[in-house]
Amino acid sequence: MALTTALTFLLLSAGVLCARPHPGVMAMITSDSAGGATARRLLPAAILVPLALGGLRLWGQKKGFFGAEIGLSLVVVSSMAAFAGLIWWNAKLLHRADGDRKRVERRLTVQYTTARVLAESPTLEEAIRKILQTICETLGWQMGGMWNVDTRSNSLNCVEVWHSPGADTSEFEMMTRQSTFPPGVGLPGRVWTSGEPAWIADVVEDADFPRAPLATKVGLHGGFGFPIRRGNEVLGVMEFFSSKIEQPDADLLQMLAAIGSQIGQFIERKGVEEWLQGA
Repeated sequence: MALTTALTFLLLSAGVLCARPHPGVMAMITSDSAGGATARRLLPAAILVPLALGGLRLWGQKKGFFGAEIGLSLVVVSSMAAFAGLIWWNAKLLHRADGDRKRVERRLTVQYTTARVLAESPTLEEAIRKILQTICETLGWQMGGMWNVDTRSNSLNCVEVWHSPGADTSEFEMMTRQSTFPPGVGLPGRVWTSGEPAWIADVVEDADFPRAPLATKVGLHGGFGFPIRRGNEVLGVMEFFSSKIEQPDADLLQMLAAIGSQIGQFIERKGVEEWLQGA
């Protein structure tokens, strides 16, 4: 077949595909799915890489840089390297997309389950325990605690702690239950003062985390906290800890801030005065 004929058929095929981009094989290639995105990235490379390497091989042979056997070997090795790089790049993109999807699913699960717990729990104590457990189990974190604002002493007192069954955090949990924090001190204190969620990638390295020595001992690192609010008033703080160093997740904190307002409304319905007195 002449080169001009081949190019004509190529242009005709491309025109047909562009005219009917959605039916048949093109439906997958033009879709918004991960498979469609992968196909759009790899198919052009599958066509252009062999053409480019073959052209370079012919050019090198004509110039006398290498013989036919060496040229063929270079094309094979270069093709393997190029496609290995493309596969790794696509795998990285798909891994990142899968991680983003899982994070969104976890956030939605936390939001839905917390709303259900608040709707079904008859008492404040039961609701707090279930919410701590739900957030820890859904996000894969090891420990969570609830602090309330004691208006008499102007400090935060720990009222509930939950930890995953396999986590050996008893010493850290005991210290947490016995601790009180004034405004601005520690993770609970800074959340109370600012009225905003806070994230610590590694509490062991944080300058304002008094429980850091015990956190090091029991292997806790990542931490975040969010306020329990009634309007502009902070009624308490929830905090959570992970055995891994965790990078901040702004979307998660934003969602947890909304949950904090829902918990504040629940506390208001169940008896806010008793809560504020440290009961």
